[in-house]
Amino acid sequence: MITPATQSGPASPLPPAAGARVSPFGPAPTQDAFQTDQTTQLLAALARTPATRPEVVAQGAKLAVALNYPPLEIIDQLAKLIVSSNDPSETPDTRP
Repeated sequence: MITPATQSGPASPLPPAAGARVSPFGPAPTQDAFQTDQTTQLLAALARTPATRPEVVAQGAKLAVALNYPPLEIIDQLAKLIVSSNDPSETPDTRP
């Protein structure tokens, strides 16, 4: 049985050895991970993507004039979430 006074080992990893260089970003990569072919593929896909999608714009126009959108249940749920959420201006900023 483990009791609060039982020693079960360290609770966190051991600190690095004296003089060891530790990066906050994890271990350094062994090789460069940048691949230009992925960038080229991404740019090509972006070029093929239309600036606007007519079917989405049409759906938005329908919803904008719909009297029952969004449903009252959704509005009520959102209102409850807003009222019950913490006010960030009242929370002390603990960032360094």
